[in-house]
Amino acid sequence: MAEAELATVARPYARAAFATALEEADGLVSWSRMLALLGAAVVEPAVERMLDNPANSGLVAAQWLTDLMGDDLTASGANFVKVLADFDRLALIATIGEQYEVLKANHEKTVEVSQYFNEIGRASCRERV
Repeated sequence: MAEAELATVARPYARAAFATALEEADGLVSWSRMLALLGAAVVEPAVERMLDNPANSGLVAAQWLTDLMGDDLTASGANFVKVLADFDRLALIATIGEQYEVLKANHEKTVEVSQYFNEIGRASCRERV
């Protein structure tokens, strides 16, 4: 799937995860962590092979991924994985996580900022301070 198409397909799942997170105590942080861990897991070669194996049904893949994540998944997180597996969308978890983070940042009115200084920039900053 093309990147734009992945984003389009992932969007309703990201919104559903965000809506669920808003309903749970400490949900925004919890879901952010779960989606980040799931996103990191599904790009690991061994996990990819397991999830891409046509001999494994969506239910088997969901159970396997849920077991792999252990206590890092809440009950609603495990249910989310099952829904994604039912619709053959486990490969979208990283994209869902990215979109979730945008929704979360907009909700919290936060922006991630990175600063990069080279040696010359550091010297000029020190001179101004």
